[in-house]
Amino acid sequence: MIQVVRVTTGARLHFGLLDVAAPFGGCGVMVDHPETIVEVEPSDQFRLIGSPRDVERHADRVRAIAGRLASLEKSSTESRLPAVQVRLVQVAPPHTGLGSGTQLSLAVTEAIVRTLSMSSPEKEGFQERLIHAADRGLRSAVGTYGYFHGGFLAEGFDAKASGALNALDVRMPLPDEWCAVVLLPCLDEQQGATSAEGEIDDSVCVSGLQEQQKFDQLPATRIQRDVLRSILVDQIVPAIRTAEFGEFADAVTAYNRASGELFASVQGGAYNGPEITAVIEDLIESGQRGVGQSSWGPGVFAWFEKSDQAVAFCRDWSGHARRPLMVRPRTQGRSCKVHSRTSG
Repeated sequence: MIQVVRVTTGARLHFGLLDVAAPFGGCGVMVDHPETIVEVEPSDQFRLIGSPRDVERHADRVRAIAGRLASLEKSSTESRLPAVQVRLVQVAPPHTGLGSGTQLSLAVTEAIVRTLSMSSPEKEGFQERLIHAADRGLRSAVGTYGYFHGGFLAEGFDAKASGALNALDVRMPLPDEWCAVVLLPCLDEQQGATSAEGEIDDSVCVSGLQEQQKFDQLPATRIQRDVLRSILVDQIVPAIRTAEFGEFADAVTAYNRASGELFASVQGGAYNGPEITAVIEDLIESGQRGVGQSSWGPGVFAWFEKSDQAVAFCRDWSGHARRPLMVRPRTQGRSCKVHSRTSG
Protein backbone atom coordinates (compact mmCIF):
# COMPACT_ATOMS: atom_id res chain seq x y z
CA MET A 1 0.00 0.00 0.00
CA ILE A 2 1.19 3.50 -0.85
CA GLN A 3 0.33 6.51 1.30
CA VAL A 4 -0.95 9.46 -0.73
CA VAL A 5 -1.12 12.99 0.68
CA ARG A 6 -3.96 15.04 -0.82
CA VAL A 7 -4.13 18.81 -0.24
CA THR A 8 -7.20 20.82 -1.25
CA THR A 9 -7.40 24.59 -1.06
CA GLY A 10 -9.68 27.33 -2.33
CA ALA A 11 -9.12 30.64 -4.10
CA ARG A 12 -8.53 34.22 -2.98
CA LEU A 13 -10.38 37.40 -3.84
CA HIS A 14 -8.12 40.40 -3.23
CA PHE A 15 -9.85 43.68 -2.41
CA GLY A 16 -6.68 45.72 -2.94
CA LEU A 17 -3.35 46.80 -1.45
CA LEU A 18 -2.87 49.56 1.09
CA ASP A 19 0.23 50.89 -0.66
CA VAL A 20 2.43 50.43 -3.73
CA ALA A 21 5.62 50.13 -1.66
CA ALA A 22 6.72 47.75 1.08
CA PRO A 23 5.16 46.64 3.34
CA PHE A 24 2.22 46.99 0.88
CA GLY A 25 -0.53 45.48 3.06
CA GLY A 26 -4.13 44.89 2.05
CA CYS A 27 -7.16 42.69 2.53
CA GLY A 28 -9.23 40.00 0.89
CA VAL A 29 -11.20 36.84 1.49
CA MET A 30 -10.78 33.15 0.76
CA VAL A 31 -13.55 31.51 -1.28
CA ASP A 32 -14.43 27.89 -1.95
CA HIS A 33 -14.01 27.83 -5.74
CA PRO A 34 -12.18 27.21 -7.94
CA GLU A 35 -10.31 24.60 -5.92
CA THR A 36 -6.70 23.56 -6.31
CA ILE A 37 -6.03 19.89 -5.53
CA VAL A 38 -2.60 18.28 -5.33
CA GLU A 39 -1.59 14.71 -4.50
CA VAL A 40 1.92 13.55 -3.60
CA GLU A 41 3.21 10.04 -2.93
CA PRO A 42 6.60 8.35 -2.59
CA SER A 43 8.29 7.32 -5.83
CA ASP A 44 11.60 6.00 -7.12
CA GLN A 45 12.39 9.46 -8.52
CA PHE A 46 10.83 12.90 -8.86
CA ARG A 47 7.85 12.96 -11.21
CA LEU A 48 5.22 15.55 -12.10
CA ILE A 49 1.98 14.30 -13.65
CA GLY A 50 -1.38 15.81 -14.59
CA SER A 51 -2.96 17.13 -17.75
CA PRO A 52 -0.33 17.99 -20.40
CA ARG A 53 -1.33 21.66 -20.25
CA ASP A 54 -1.11 21.87 -16.47
CA VAL A 55 2.24 20.06 -16.38
CA GLU A 56 3.70 22.31 -19.06
CA ARG A 57 2.43 25.48 -17.40
CA HIS A 58 3.51 24.65 -13.86
CA ALA A 59 6.58 22.42 -14.28
CA ASP A 60 9.12 25.17 -13.51
CA ARG A 61 7.23 26.28 -10.39
CA VAL A 62 6.88 22.74 -9.01
CA ARG A 63 10.48 21.75 -9.74
CA ALA A 64 11.75 24.95 -8.10
CA ILE A 65 9.78 24.11 -4.95
CA ALA A 66 11.14 20.56 -4.99
CA GLY A 67 14.66 21.94 -5.37
CA ARG A 68 14.30 24.28 -2.39
CA LEU A 69 12.96 21.43 -0.28
CA ALA A 70 15.82 19.19 -1.42
CA SER A 71 18.32 21.77 -0.24
CA LEU A 72 16.78 21.60 3.23
CA GLU A 73 17.23 17.83 3.43
CA LYS A 74 20.62 16.71 4.73
CA SER A 75 20.48 13.63 2.51
CA SER A 76 19.69 15.56 -0.66
CA THR A 77 21.15 18.24 -2.88
CA GLU A 78 19.52 20.65 -5.27
CA SER A 79 20.60 18.46 -8.18
CA ARG A 80 18.71 15.51 -6.72
CA LEU A 81 15.04 16.30 -6.33
CA PRO A 82 12.94 14.49 -3.73
CA ALA A 83 11.82 10.99 -4.72
CA VAL A 84 8.12 11.79 -4.93
CA GLN A 85 5.39 11.86 -7.53
CA VAL A 86 3.45 15.12 -7.64
CA ARG A 87 0.04 14.93 -9.29
CA LEU A 88 -1.80 18.11 -10.29
CA VAL A 89 -5.34 16.80 -9.85
CA GLN A 90 -7.04 20.14 -10.36
CA VAL A 91 -5.51 23.54 -10.95
CA ALA A 92 -7.32 26.88 -10.71
CA PRO A 93 -6.93 29.18 -13.73
CA PRO A 94 -3.73 31.26 -13.49
CA HIS A 95 -3.43 35.05 -13.58
CA THR A 96 -7.14 35.80 -13.10
CA GLY A 97 -6.98 37.60 -9.76
CA LEU A 98 -7.80 34.43 -7.82
CA GLY A 99 -4.37 33.92 -6.25
CA SER A 100 -3.93 30.52 -7.88
CA GLY A 101 -0.12 30.67 -7.89
CA THR A 102 0.08 31.02 -4.12
CA GLN A 103 -2.47 28.27 -3.48
CA LEU A 104 -0.75 25.84 -5.86
CA SER A 105 2.73 26.60 -4.52
CA LEU A 106 1.75 26.12 -0.89
CA ALA A 107 -0.30 22.98 -1.64
CA VAL A 108 2.60 21.37 -3.53
CA THR A 109 5.05 22.35 -0.79
CA GLU A 110 2.95 21.02 2.05
CA ALA A 111 2.12 17.77 0.27
CA ILE A 112 5.80 17.06 -0.43
CA VAL A 113 6.85 17.98 3.12
CA ARG A 114 4.23 15.70 4.65
CA THR A 115 5.08 12.86 2.26
CA LEU A 116 8.76 13.03 3.18
CA SER A 117 7.91 13.55 6.87
CA MET A 118 10.20 16.56 6.84
CA SER A 119 7.99 18.33 9.36
CA SER A 120 4.52 18.26 10.91
CA PRO A 121 1.91 20.96 11.61
CA GLU A 122 2.54 20.57 15.32
CA LYS A 123 6.22 21.43 14.97
CA GLU A 124 7.26 25.00 15.70
CA GLY A 125 7.99 26.95 12.53
CA PHE A 126 6.03 24.58 10.28
CA GLN A 127 4.13 27.34 8.45
CA GLU A 128 7.22 29.50 8.09
CA ARG A 129 9.09 26.56 6.56
CA LEU A 130 6.34 26.01 3.99
CA ILE A 131 6.13 29.70 3.11
CA HIS A 132 9.89 29.90 2.62
CA ALA A 133 10.01 26.83 0.38
CA ALA A 134 6.94 27.96 -1.58
CA ASP A 135 8.50 31.43 -2.02
CA ARG A 136 5.21 33.30 -1.62
CA GLY A 137 3.94 36.40 0.19
CA LEU A 138 6.53 38.78 -1.23
CA ARG A 139 3.96 41.58 -1.63
CA SER A 140 0.52 40.51 -0.47
CA ALA A 141 0.25 38.01 2.36
CA VAL A 142 -3.54 37.65 2.09
CA GLY A 143 -3.45 34.46 0.02
CA THR A 144 -0.66 32.98 2.12
CA TYR A 145 -2.53 33.47 5.38
CA GLY A 146 -5.75 32.47 3.62
CA TYR A 147 -4.25 29.12 2.67
CA PHE A 148 -3.68 28.29 6.33
CA HIS A 149 -6.67 29.97 7.97
CA GLY A 150 -9.44 30.88 5.51
CA GLY A 151 -11.87 33.73 6.18
CA PHE A 152 -11.53 37.47 5.66
CA LEU A 153 -7.94 38.61 6.20
CA ALA A 154 -6.15 41.94 6.48
CA GLU A 155 -2.42 42.46 6.85
CA GLY A 156 0.35 45.03 6.73
CA PHE A 157 -1.22 47.74 8.89
CA ASP A 158 2.16 48.86 10.25
CA ALA A 159 3.75 51.01 7.54
CA LYS A 160 7.14 50.75 9.25
CA ALA A 161 7.15 46.98 9.56
CA SER A 162 9.90 44.96 7.94
CA GLY A 163 10.39 41.26 7.42
CA ALA A 164 9.74 38.47 4.99
CA LEU A 165 6.00 38.34 5.66
CA ASN A 166 3.65 41.00 7.00
CA ALA A 167 1.87 40.34 10.28
CA LEU A 168 -1.73 39.13 10.08
CA ASP A 169 -3.75 41.97 11.61
CA VAL A 170 -7.31 40.73 11.10
CA ARG A 171 -8.77 37.29 10.51
CA MET A 172 -12.52 36.75 10.83
CA PRO A 173 -15.28 34.72 9.18
CA LEU A 174 -17.92 36.34 7.01
CA PRO A 175 -21.60 35.68 7.77
CA ASP A 176 -22.68 32.29 6.43
CA GLU A 177 -25.25 33.60 3.95
CA TRP A 178 -23.01 36.14 2.25
CA CYS A 179 -21.58 35.03 -1.07
CA ALA A 180 -20.10 36.46 -4.24
CA VAL A 181 -20.19 36.01 -7.98
CA VAL A 182 -16.90 36.24 -9.86
CA LEU A 183 -17.13 37.22 -13.53
CA LEU A 184 -14.37 35.63 -15.58
CA PRO A 185 -13.60 36.02 -19.29
CA CYS A 186 -15.16 33.32 -21.47
CA LEU A 187 -12.85 30.38 -22.03
CA ASP A 188 -11.11 28.76 -24.94
CA GLU A 189 -12.98 25.56 -25.77
CA GLN A 190 -9.64 23.75 -25.94
CA GLN A 191 -9.17 23.96 -22.17
CA GLY A 192 -7.22 21.30 -20.31
CA ALA A 193 -9.31 18.38 -19.14
CA THR A 194 -8.34 18.67 -15.48
CA SER A 195 -8.18 22.45 -15.17
CA ALA A 196 -10.75 23.55 -12.60
CA GLU A 197 -12.11 26.42 -14.66
CA GLY A 198 -10.14 26.31 -17.90
CA GLU A 199 -7.77 28.81 -19.49
CA ILE A 200 -7.79 32.57 -19.67
CA ASP A 201 -6.51 34.69 -22.54
CA ASP A 202 -2.99 35.77 -21.50
CA SER A 203 -3.50 39.21 -23.09
CA VAL A 204 -5.68 40.29 -20.15
CA CYS A 205 -3.38 38.88 -17.47
CA VAL A 206 -0.74 40.62 -15.36
CA SER A 207 1.86 38.52 -13.56
CA GLY A 208 5.55 37.79 -13.09
CA LEU A 209 7.95 40.11 -14.88
CA GLN A 210 5.14 42.20 -16.34
CA GLU A 211 3.76 42.81 -12.85
CA GLN A 212 7.19 43.77 -11.52
CA GLN A 213 7.67 46.21 -14.38
CA LYS A 214 4.37 47.88 -13.54
CA PHE A 215 5.34 48.21 -9.88
CA ASP A 216 8.69 49.68 -10.91
CA GLN A 217 6.86 52.44 -12.80
CA LEU A 218 4.70 53.45 -9.85
CA PRO A 219 5.57 56.53 -7.77
CA ALA A 220 6.47 55.65 -4.17
CA THR A 221 3.86 57.46 -2.10
CA ARG A 222 1.96 56.77 1.08
CA ILE A 223 -0.67 59.46 0.55
CA GLN A 224 -3.55 56.99 0.26
CA ARG A 225 -2.44 54.53 2.96
CA ASP A 226 -4.25 56.30 5.80
CA VAL A 227 -7.42 56.68 3.72
CA LEU A 228 -7.45 53.01 2.73
CA ARG A 229 -6.61 51.85 6.24
CA SER A 230 -9.50 53.93 7.57
CA ILE A 231 -11.98 52.35 5.15
CA LEU A 232 -10.69 48.93 6.07
CA VAL A 233 -10.53 49.35 9.85
CA ASP A 234 -13.46 51.71 10.41
CA GLN A 235 -15.92 50.39 7.81
CA ILE A 236 -15.21 46.94 6.39
CA VAL A 237 -14.16 45.18 9.61
CA PRO A 238 -17.01 46.57 11.78
CA ALA A 239 -19.55 45.73 9.07
CA ILE A 240 -18.37 42.11 9.01
CA ARG A 241 -18.41 41.93 12.81
CA THR A 242 -22.02 43.20 13.01
CA ALA A 243 -23.18 41.45 9.81
CA GLU A 244 -24.25 44.72 8.17
CA PHE A 245 -24.14 43.64 4.54
CA GLY A 246 -24.95 47.01 2.97
CA GLU A 247 -22.18 48.78 4.87
CA PHE A 248 -19.74 45.98 4.05
CA ALA A 249 -20.58 46.00 0.35
CA ASP A 250 -20.39 49.77 -0.05
CA ALA A 251 -17.10 49.91 1.84
CA VAL A 252 -15.60 47.14 -0.31
CA THR A 253 -16.57 49.01 -3.48
CA ALA A 254 -15.02 52.22 -2.14
CA TYR A 255 -11.87 50.49 -0.89
CA ASN A 256 -11.33 48.59 -4.14
CA ARG A 257 -11.70 51.73 -6.24
CA ALA A 258 -9.41 53.78 -3.99
CA SER A 259 -6.79 51.02 -3.98
CA GLY A 260 -7.05 50.76 -7.74
CA GLU A 261 -6.34 54.47 -8.07
CA LEU A 262 -2.85 53.74 -6.74
CA PHE A 263 -2.23 51.92 -10.03
CA ALA A 264 -4.00 54.38 -12.35
CA SER A 265 -0.80 55.39 -14.11
CA VAL A 266 -0.07 51.82 -15.26
CA GLN A 267 -3.57 50.43 -15.79
CA GLY A 268 -5.43 53.42 -17.18
CA GLY A 269 -7.62 54.22 -14.19
CA ALA A 270 -8.96 52.62 -11.06
CA TYR A 271 -9.42 49.33 -12.93
CA ASN A 272 -7.19 47.41 -15.30
CA GLY A 273 -8.28 48.55 -18.75
CA PRO A 274 -11.50 49.62 -20.48
CA GLU A 275 -13.16 46.18 -20.60
CA ILE A 276 -12.90 45.59 -16.85
CA THR A 277 -13.94 49.19 -16.20
CA ALA A 278 -17.04 48.74 -18.38
CA VAL A 279 -18.04 45.54 -16.58
CA ILE A 280 -17.70 47.16 -13.15
CA GLU A 281 -19.55 50.30 -14.16
CA ASP A 282 -22.41 48.23 -15.62
CA LEU A 283 -22.64 46.18 -12.43
CA ILE A 284 -22.82 49.29 -10.27
CA GLU A 285 -25.36 50.97 -12.57
CA SER A 286 -27.56 47.88 -12.44
CA GLY A 287 -27.62 48.01 -8.65
CA GLN A 288 -25.03 45.37 -7.72
CA ARG A 289 -23.03 45.98 -4.57
CA GLY A 290 -19.64 45.03 -3.22
CA VAL A 291 -18.21 45.34 -6.72
CA GLY A 292 -14.54 45.33 -7.61
CA GLN A 293 -11.55 43.97 -9.46
CA SER A 294 -9.63 41.19 -7.69
CA SER A 295 -5.93 42.00 -7.75
CA TRP A 296 -5.04 42.94 -11.37
CA GLY A 297 -8.13 41.15 -12.66
CA PRO A 298 -9.44 40.10 -15.06
CA GLY A 299 -11.67 38.57 -12.37
CA VAL A 300 -14.43 40.97 -11.29
CA PHE A 301 -16.59 40.28 -8.23
CA ALA A 302 -19.95 41.35 -6.82
CA TRP A 303 -21.23 40.43 -3.35
CA PHE A 304 -24.70 39.26 -2.35
CA GLU A 305 -26.39 39.08 1.04
CA LYS A 306 -28.31 35.90 0.22
CA SER A 307 -27.39 32.93 -1.93
CA ASP A 308 -30.69 33.02 -3.85
CA GLN A 309 -29.81 36.55 -4.99
CA ALA A 310 -26.50 35.30 -6.36
CA VAL A 311 -28.19 32.35 -8.06
CA ALA A 312 -30.70 34.70 -9.70
CA PHE A 313 -27.91 37.00 -10.85
CA CYS A 314 -26.02 34.08 -12.44
CA ARG A 315 -29.21 32.95 -14.18
CA ASP A 316 -30.04 36.39 -15.54
CA TRP A 317 -26.50 37.58 -16.33
CA SER A 318 -25.99 38.68 -19.91
CA GLY A 319 -23.75 41.05 -21.77
CA HIS A 320 -19.97 41.17 -22.02
CA ALA A 321 -17.88 38.13 -22.87
CA ARG A 322 -17.85 36.88 -19.30
CA ARG A 323 -19.29 33.95 -17.39
CA PRO A 324 -20.42 34.00 -13.75
CA LEU A 325 -18.96 31.76 -11.06
CA MET A 326 -20.79 31.73 -7.74
CA VAL A 327 -18.47 31.37 -4.74
CA ARG A 328 -18.90 31.20 -0.98
CA PRO A 329 -16.45 32.36 1.70
CA ARG A 330 -14.11 29.58 2.77
CA THR A 331 -14.06 29.80 6.55
CA GLN A 332 -11.32 27.22 7.08
CA GLY A 333 -7.86 26.83 5.68
CA ARG A 334 -6.73 24.10 3.33
CA SER A 335 -7.62 20.48 4.01
CA CYS A 336 -4.95 17.80 4.09
CA LYS A 337 -5.85 14.11 4.00
CA VAL A 338 -3.84 10.91 3.72
CA HIS A 339 -5.27 7.87 1.97
CA SER A 340 -3.85 4.56 0.83
CA ARG A 341 -3.82 3.04 -2.61
CA THR A 342 -2.55 -0.26 -3.94
CA SER A 343 0.77 0.02 -5.74
CA GLY A 344 1.02 -0.83 -9.41
